[in-house]
Amino acid sequence: MRVLAGIIILLVLFFGVWHIVLHEGLITGTIEDSLSNGGIKIRLEGFKKGFLYSLKAEKAYLYKKQGLGSGKQPNAVTNKGHLLMLEQVDIRLDLLSLLKLSPELSLKCRLNNGTVDGRLSLSDTSSSLIYFNGVSMSGLPLFEKNGIRGDGSLSANLVFSGNSGLMKFSVDNAKLQRTTLGVVMLPLDIFSKMHGTMTADSEIADIKSFILEGQGVYSRISGKITGKELDITIELMIDSDFKTEEPLFNLLEQFKTSPGYYTIPVKAPVNL
Repeated sequence: MRVLAGIIILLVLFFGVWHIVLHEGLITGTIEDSLSNGGIKIRLEGFKKGFLYSLKAEKAYLYKKQGLGSGKQPNAVTNKGHLLMLEQVDIRLDLLSLLKLSPELSLKCRLNNGTVDGRLSLSDTSSSLIYFNGVSMSGLPLFEKNGIRGDGSLSANLVFSGNSGLMKFSVDNAKLQRTTLGVVMLPLDIFSKMHGTMTADSEIADIKSFILEGQGVYSRISGKITGKELDITIELMIDSDFKTEEPLFNLLEQFKTSPGYYTIPVKAPVNL
């Protein structure tokens, strides 16, 4: 009888804490505070608790915390100024991970016609993983704020722990527009696919590898993002299969180091 009573008490505590003690305001406040420590601000719409330690939100708007200073506050009604908008957000506590003393949350949501899945560790000793699949680049504020417009299917794997992380990404069926970074024109429209790897911590994002490919053209990008400044070098290689209008070659002529080979230094602010 004592064992049965103990089990009943544990079940009452387990369910009671979630449904009675942890009200929705406390949960949203905890989520906002935890992301704030990583420099991210979040606003939730249509938030509600689900059964057995699950959370749902119709929409989640993510902002860079540094952009929340005077005159930069996001609009609470229109949610202007966000970097990403997640939809159909579903977060659940992995009960099995509790038994392993390494609690994790599972994440599922939609992002710009694509999907996001992940496992978020609540332990300082474990890493978190997030997978992006088939995300349309069109209209994403994160890119448009930095002059990158057009479309492409973005997929990425992100592994992070604390303030450091590793991302591997690829873009298929790219149809981007030409843009200008700093004072340099970048012909992004000549590339149809891209892939790369980058690492980041609280201070620096290091582009380990970034390859862009198109018909008769190949490019490598390396460099860093420090604070709010982009400092990269673009190597552009063009062969005889490449077809484009003459004005493009005239614009690239100042960066030509040998026939068909161009080295383009780029320094520009990063807007978040």
